[in-house]
Amino acid sequence: MKLMLWVGAALVTAGAAAMYWPAALVVAGVLVMRLAAAAEATAAARHRAARAERNTPPRPELRT
Repeated sequence: MKLMLWVGAALVTAGAAAMYWPAALVVAGVLVMRLAAAAEATAAARHRAARAERNTPPRPELRT
């Protein structure tokens, strides 16, 4: 039953994309840009975390 709903939704989406293909291209472009922005934000967060880990101050007992 759930598979039939997904197939129906896919057919409706494909039909709408065939009828309104310029809008479908715009939506696809927006989705790709959102994915790229999310990937870039994730990479930036990892970079910040790695940099913060490298810049931790030494423990008090190791200071001279």
